[in-house]
Amino acid sequence: MIDPVFYWTISIILAMLWCRAAINKLQASQEFAQLFAAYHLLPQSLAPSMAMILPCVELLVAVLLLLPATQIEGGLASAALLAIYAMAMALNLLRGRIHIDCGCHFGGSQTISWRLVTRNILLACLSLILLLPVVTRLLSVGDILLISAFCFVIGLSGMMLQAISNLRSAAMEVE
Repeated sequence: MIDPVFYWTISIILAMLWCRAAINKLQASQEFAQLFAAYHLLPQSLAPSMAMILPCVELLVAVLLLLPATQIEGGLASAALLAIYAMAMALNLLRGRIHIDCGCHFGGSQTISWRLVTRNILLACLSLILLLPVVTRLLSVGDILLISAFCFVIGLSGMMLQAISNLRSAAMEVE
């Protein structure tokens, strides 16, 4: 059994991750279509369509994670999508195609790596925690504040790591 504070924290953090990923892809749909095509997993003619479908799927996963009636499905969908992304990166790494942008974020490039494959597998495992039964209890005001604080800190940390990654990418382009 999992405590509802931990359960909701995981759900909200994963939902934030999926929302951010989807919004980034939708804002740069042509760039994402090119990144998607670079993976050479599907016929190139499907890349533009998939560049629109995947962000919509990511937004759907985010919504599923936030609705109590669908959090289990959201956890499964999140784990499946992360596993697919990890397999796509791993397949290209095994093919020797190491200079492909991961497509994880925009505003800075990040090439695929075994570290990113591992990250996605760990996030998939985190998603699967949502399949565990939850202790039935009402959340107190303190619980809600704790969940909010965790999500704020994790979200802020993610933004800071993104900014550092973008600065590092920009510095490497200058050299």
